[in-house]
Amino acid sequence: MDNNKKRIDLRKTEWREAIVKVAEAIEETELTTRALALLIADSSEVSLTQAKRVLQAIPKLKQRYLKSEPAP
Repeated sequence: MDNNKKRIDLRKTEWREAIVKVAEAIEETELTTRALALLIADSSEVSLTQAKRVLQAIPKLKQRYLKSEPAP
């Protein structure tokens, strides 16, 4: 399957809201990034390294995708 067909526009309202909620939840938790990554890796098919990278990227997601609404 073509990778371009799998892409999701993270600027859509529902994704924007999800990114904000996840980022806020992670910022409010007392767990370290490593502890969260271990929980994610243990409960899914994601590796520890992949989980850590995603958790570290969340602040960048907020900056990159929450700038403005997509054009209609």
